Amino acid sequence: MGCSSSRQVGADSSLHPVVAERIRDPKGVVDLTQPEDGRGAPAFPALEAFPMPVLRQTAVTELRLTRNDLTSLPDAISALVNLRILDVAENRLATLPGSIGALYKLEELDASENEITELPSEMGTLRLLRRLIMYKNRMTQLPSELCTCEALEEVNFFNNKLIRVPPSLERLEKLDNVNFGGNRLKTFLKPAAWKNATRLALMSNTIVTLPSFEGMTNLRQLQLGQTVIDELPKLGHMPKLQLLDASRSCLVSLPAELGSLPDLRSLAASDNKLVAIPPQLGASKTLTTLNLANNSITVIPDELGNCESLKVLLMRKNKLSAVPGALLRLGKIERIDVELNPLEFRDAETKETLRALRAVCVDKKGFCKAPPGF
Repeated sequence: MGCSSSRQVGADSSLHPVVAERIRDPKGVVDLTQPEDGRGAPAFPALEAFPMPVLRQTAVTELRLTRNDLTSLPDAISALVNLRILDVAENRLATLPGSIGALYKLEELDASENEITELPSEMGTLRLLRRLIMYKNRMTQLPSELCTCEALEEVNFFNNKLIRVPPSLERLEKLDNVNFGGNRLKTFLKPAAWKNATRLALMSNTIVTLPSFEGMTNLRQLQLGQTVIDELPKLGHMPKLQLLDASRSCLVSLPAELGSLPDLRSLAASDNKLVAIPPQLGASKTLTTLNLANNSITVIPDELGNCESLKVLLMRKNKLSAVPGALLRLGKIERIDVELNPLEFRDAETKETLRALRAVCVDKKGFCKAPPGF
């Protein structure tokens, strides 16, 4: 949090000269950010209290107080009526004042890495708010009034203690980047209206079931890893989905529709309970990385050899007895891992396939890992 200091309080005379100067001549921006560790010496001691003279600069549009030791913000912060960006990340705030709802021009609020337990319902009046960054706090719930922040494009609540997301947030139609990872969610709302969303992160939750994601036609990244889902949600037509991560969950099967996703490039479903690979996955012309390590898969379907863009195939620690020669059709393959599988040593096709694949991968400075003897 920067250097320790005596408590910084209201009047200009009690402020460090550098702080006072930055407030006195702000030119629209007051930046009292402390440097990151190892990135140079601080220009002033870390602030332990909000520098009240800032409130006289009502023309300020950006206020940055990152990496200080603030424990609260004053109610009078509402005086900064022209504020567009407020950055109070990496402090020791336990709450945000309700008066923050009077900052009607606010577009970006970053209060990540604090000790905040809840957001004030008054934040619902921030109709121009586009970015709300609240990761690494202690919130267990969110105010339903956030649904009226109709301009929201990015929300990041990663690593809090949320147990539910208010259903009213379904109405935030402009959301683009959505992160609720690292919480305590068991269910999730129906994101049918989130047609503009390009990323949805729900990893590291205790989610058991998910609603249909049909209609999220702009989604590019879907992160569902480290949950307890046993099946993927209905994806529908997702022409732009590039990354799907459902690793370390409880999946027992993969849907055939994955092979029809026209832009899917990375599929991660390692550390699940899968027993088979759907042959339809071989229809993918864009898939470059397939990670199905640590499952119970017994067969690699010949159809997988049709994945003309596949570069990485990770099948470590499954129950494979053979590696099909069809994989030799993978013209772009660079890395293969089939270690810790009970491959049949007497299977000539498997031996020849792995010998040929190893030569190809090594030539491309990649690797082909297999059990001893192969």
